[in-house]
Amino acid sequence: MADKKEYKEAGQSAWKERQAFLLRFSDTLRSYNNQHDIGKAAVEMLAKELALDRCYCAMISLSKDQAAILYQSGNSLIPPIPCTLSRANFPEPLMQSIDGPFLVNDTVADERLTAVDRESFAAISFRAVAACTIRRGKKDPVWSLVATQSVPRNWTAVDIMLLEEAAERLYGAIENARALTALAESEKKYRTLFNSIDECFCIIQIIFDENGKPVDYLVLEANRALYELTGLTDVIGKRMRELAPAHEQFWYDKYGEIALTGEPARFQHEADALNRWYDVYAFPMGKPQELKLAVLFKDITERKHAEKRQVFLLRLSDALRPLADPFSVQNTAMELLAKWLGVMHASYFEMEGDGDSFHVAGHFKDQAKDLPERMRLSDFSDSLVAAYQSGRTVAVNDTGITGEWVKSPETYARIGVAAWAAVPLLKHGKLVAWIGVNSNKPRVWSEVDLQTLNDVAKRTWDALERTRAEQALRDAELKYRIQLENDVKKRTRELQESRDSLQTIFDERLKAEEERNKTYLLLKKSEETASLGSWEFNRLTGQLTWSDGMYRLFDLNNTTPVTPIIYLKYTVEKSLAKAEKVIQYIQNSDADFEETLEINISGKIKVLRIKGTVVRNGQGYIERVLGVDQDISEMRGAEEKIKKMEQEQQLQIFRTSLSTLEEERHRISESLNNGIGQLLYGIKINMSSFRHGISEEEFNQNKAYINDLLTQAIIETRRVSHELMPTTLEQFGLKSAIDDICRQLSGEIEFNCHISVQHNRLEKYMELAVYRTTQELMTNVVKHAKATACEVMIIIGTDQVKIVVSDNGRGMPQESEKADGIGLASIRSKIELLDGRLTIASEPGKGTHIEVIIPHQGLTQKPSR
Repeated sequence: MADKKEYKEAGQSAWKERQAFLLRFSDTLRSYNNQHDIGKAAVEMLAKELALDRCYCAMISLSKDQAAILYQSGNSLIPPIPCTLSRANFPEPLMQSIDGPFLVNDTVADERLTAVDRESFAAISFRAVAACTIRRGKKDPVWSLVATQSVPRNWTAVDIMLLEEAAERLYGAIENARALTALAESEKKYRTLFNSIDECFCIIQIIFDENGKPVDYLVLEANRALYELTGLTDVIGKRMRELAPAHEQFWYDKYGEIALTGEPARFQHEADALNRWYDVYAFPMGKPQELKLAVLFKDITERKHAEKRQVFLLRLSDALRPLADPFSVQNTAMELLAKWLGVMHASYFEMEGDGDSFHVAGHFKDQAKDLPERMRLSDFSDSLVAAYQSGRTVAVNDTGITGEWVKSPETYARIGVAAWAAVPLLKHGKLVAWIGVNSNKPRVWSEVDLQTLNDVAKRTWDALERTRAEQALRDAELKYRIQLENDVKKRTRELQESRDSLQTIFDERLKAEEERNKTYLLLKKSEETASLGSWEFNRLTGQLTWSDGMYRLFDLNNTTPVTPIIYLKYTVEKSLAKAEKVIQYIQNSDADFEETLEINISGKIKVLRIKGTVVRNGQGYIERVLGVDQDISEMRGAEEKIKKMEQEQQLQIFRTSLSTLEEERHRISESLNNGIGQLLYGIKINMSSFRHGISEEEFNQNKAYINDLLTQAIIETRRVSHELMPTTLEQFGLKSAIDDICRQLSGEIEFNCHISVQHNRLEKYMELAVYRTTQELMTNVVKHAKATACEVMIIIGTDQVKIVVSDNGRGMPQESEKADGIGLASIRSKIELLDGRLTIASEPGKGTHIEVIIPHQGLTQKPSR
């Protein structure tokens, strides 16, 4: 059962709501005297509180192999359960609730269920199930309280805690009703019930001192269960102070309050003197002046211990989960274990390779002597070694008594160990480690202690396996990264040498420029003829909607119904795996995606680039996936032509050109997609508003808005066209081109541009690189810096170019300096290709200073304008 304290810490408001419901629940049940009315009211309240499709209470009879449905409440989504069912009528997993709480979040997806189980649950419309059972002892179930849903549901710890608490209270309420009814029937029946119920029942008389303070109570009557569940004997006619002198004052105060107020009370509390926890219901009996109470209570010690143990294990798991190294896992686990058990030592021992030696790998001590760092199994008794090697838990309550595990009590006395327990860990049948705890005084290790020790051993071992696997993965990733960096450096050197070699061979600059322009024109033509299509997938309905562009891409009539599976129909064999991934992305992914496929359309192979973006609602759930498919076949063709030219002894020139063109292509594609594409998509959406019967005013508004969008599209097209090639740089040189950028970008930000250059011009590729780098840095200032002034300085020396851009804007967050955005990453990659370097100095609120150094081989003889 979930621990209330843990839940209160996790969510105070939710706990108060559940606690308020339980109070209403108990008050409502208490208002009925008839058990049928109690059961009916209980299932109705639970079904409403937990939003269930059906809630029912079944009385279980193992001897008859059947269950009687006593009470149920629900809606039409799950039909009513028959009044009496044999075990064969129930899905087999549901009968597991006899042994403890049973949870299934989704009967279709739960891997614990067989096909027959799923069919059984489907037959009774159960899709999610939670069941809690009340038992007389561990193996004697009385009844089950079952919550069901016709749709999947993730049962929370709060749901289960509420269900278990409600089951206890309902059972107690009905049992109380039965008890009270029986008491009213006759003295004989009263006595029969009095001595047969599982709960303890007694009648007591409260004793007050002269100051009116309750100080004791006299036991007038008691049933047999009281003796069994308290450990007391011969209680009739005796005072509690006589029976248990250390009994806490709480009990006298609580019973005295009930006797004086006349108000019944139900509560749970620990009786330290009896070493037990009790769930108590006490109510006045007889005349008020008699100060008599009837007390009905049951022993919930086992449940309370289990709850505390579960809380500890959850805290242990939470503490171990973020740890990344074995040493921290071992020490943290031992510290928590020692504090939980209240022992002076908790140690994690690991075997060494010789099969005999072992050492302390993790340790915690509380003002105790240190253990030897390394020991040998052969120094211990053969019986103890055999127990460890067989995986047997060993516990010694008193080392001062010679026994199977204690051969020399004086040895333990020297190191201050009076009691100890250990749990060995086996892997593939071989002893690999064990956990041991020591106490400085004799101690009877309880079943809960030893079970906790076993659970800690298992969870610690699992955490160690996880951390070791993660460390191995990190080591492998580091090794791969180093190897990759070395390969990249080697390849970069080879490319540099190849470029230098080609530079000396191809000395005709004009020819190289003509080849570059040819490649540029080929790229432009490919972009102009590229076709696009958009689509939308509704996650709620499973419906896929295509634009007309998508139907053109697939050469289909626009009335043809489509589903995500259509990609498999047209994808060529070598891209089938990618097509399956695309379908998975569309139907199940919670993140954006991009993939490239080859498809066969009427015998023609096309290459599609597919991009998808998920759209969430206000609650954060994914409702739709929007996407764009682009035919990049001609782009691929251009790449193949470039590769062919590389094979004809133009490797470095065209690789550099290709890198530049790829960057331009990406920028143009982003401009087309994010600019013109979005504008056209907006025009399409607004065109759909022209419908029959539209008012003239609405028609004119939509028309004016579409005209504005078309105007923006024309402006965006001209801007993209102008950005393809800076004519000012080509005709008038770098200084004029930089001045032109300053004039264009000046507005809210005052740009002061200075360029220092000798009379000679740089090579064309270097001028273009300086121009583009400066342009992108200044554009970033406009977009992101929120500055009022920016200094731009370009110094062209004899062997290097220095670019400095410094603004007085908001600066860059520290995380942005560690991880470049798309713009800075693009600039940095181009600078590195030119063997240059880029440095950034920025503080939030104090502006940003960026400096770029690019080496060059000298200046041409053509004068700069």
